[in-house]
Amino acid sequence: MFLEEYHMDDNSREIRDDNINAEEIMEKIRENIQRRQATGDLPLDPDLIIGLDSQNYHPVESDDIIQCDLSNIHTNWDVHNNRYLISSHHPFIGIFLVKGRELVHGEVCRYVDPVITRQTEFNASSVRIITRVSHRCAELDQHLHDLEKAVYSLKQESDKRTADCIISIKKELDAKIELTTRDQEENQELMRQGLEAEIEAGVQEQQLIIKENRNEIEQAIISSLSDLKNEIVEKIDQRGLELDQLIVEKLNNQIHSDELHLDMFIEKGRIKVREKVDARVKELFSLMVEDINARAWLAHVLEDRIQKGLTQKSAPSASAAKENANYFLFEERFRGSREDIKQRQLAFLPYFEKCSRVLDIGCGRGEFLEILKDNAIGGIGVDSDPDMVAYCRSRQLAVEHSDAIAYLETLEDKNLDGIFIDQVVEHMEPDYLIRLLELCHQKMKFGYHIVVETVNPLSFVSFVNFYIDMTHKRPVHPETLLYLLSAVGFRECEKKFFSPVSDEGRLKKIEGTADMNAAERKNVDGFNHNVEMLNTVLFGAQDYAVVGKK
Repeated sequence: MFLEEYHMDDNSREIRDDNINAEEIMEKIRENIQRRQATGDLPLDPDLIIGLDSQNYHPVESDDIIQCDLSNIHTNWDVHNNRYLISSHHPFIGIFLVKGRELVHGEVCRYVDPVITRQTEFNASSVRIITRVSHRCAELDQHLHDLEKAVYSLKQESDKRTADCIISIKKELDAKIELTTRDQEENQELMRQGLEAEIEAGVQEQQLIIKENRNEIEQAIISSLSDLKNEIVEKIDQRGLELDQLIVEKLNNQIHSDELHLDMFIEKGRIKVREKVDARVKELFSLMVEDINARAWLAHVLEDRIQKGLTQKSAPSASAAKENANYFLFEERFRGSREDIKQRQLAFLPYFEKCSRVLDIGCGRGEFLEILKDNAIGGIGVDSDPDMVAYCRSRQLAVEHSDAIAYLETLEDKNLDGIFIDQVVEHMEPDYLIRLLELCHQKMKFGYHIVVETVNPLSFVSFVNFYIDMTHKRPVHPETLLYLLSAVGFRECEKKFFSPVSDEGRLKKIEGTADMNAAERKNVDGFNHNVEMLNTVLFGAQDYAVVGKK
């Protein structure tokens, strides 16, 4: 079992493939986390805290925890992660592993980075707002603390003044008592009564003074506390309104920004739709022009033939009758449109990349020559049908009117860097085909490809339609064509099958049900297996190609 181990440093992440025990490592990690949480070195997981029973869990709120949380969000608001390096210690497949991982990483980043960027912007805005609210709350806490100190100071002063008044009264009473004791022999009873009356009056007076002072102090304290309370409430309301306005402003700006992005996205979508519509209209217009030009060319060919027929006084010959059949019209009806053929032939383009002289034998209407031309690949065609040659030349394609073998014999050896033969070999006699393949091998450069595509006789539906074209001689078995290419010297020969019959045109299988027993399931599987075999024989791929390399 191979796992990837990540070694982190300050600047890179290294990916290393080693044979390690993943379950043992994960168990050690879990034990380490539990131990650190038990000792307080590691805070509890917020997701675990949320899931605790509310009756047994009591969250601890302190300035240290709040400061720790603020430090955490200031540190982790940016969720981008660019501090890594993708590498591998495999000596042989390491390059391919790194390239594959970089491709996967690039594709993932292309979809994930926009989401992470928007999340980072949202996190930054949230952190700024939370920080400002935290600072405001800290200021209010400090202000409340100052008010509590002021109230405590007023209370201390009031108690001190009360104690001073009581001490002063006590001193005065003591002094008067001393005076009464000196003169107790004279008018002791009167003195005592007067003193008692005076003492009582003084006490009442002092009590009234103390009561008045206490009421004044209490009123002052109550008034001061009320003013402070009103001031605090007013400031809190004002700060709350400011925070509400700030949040509303932020939300409005975000909504406005989202609306602008949405309008830009809609406008871009409209532009893309217009571009697609314009491109489709141009494509249809081009196809219409091409069809009109083809019909005009065909009308010109028919007009020429009519003129030739009027000038001939003798009975038409067999060759003249063949020309009047017009194989160009036959291909338009039975083989398919030029665009359909070009779409099928695009599959062979990779074999001829970076080539400068590719020969298309039996080029017909020149579909593959146009593909080569559109991809800046030099190409030349050869065909024995004069109508096909004239049509290709009308489209500025380089085509020679000649027999294929005769044309190849005129070329120097190793003159071509690619040969393409599409739906041609079924028109040839065996001796002619073998001689053609020998010349192809002789005239090609070393290291380049030949592609021979034809009808697949292993498919019954293709074999049934084979003789619609009366110029077909005989179908060529895939193994036969593969052997012929190998026999003349081509290497790395392989078969490729194309143009499968659609599912609607194939035999349907039976779908099993959940309540079937073992015997019924076995019968259904056997029936579906036989259907698949019949589909392969009756409705297999309609065409195949053999690719060889010199």
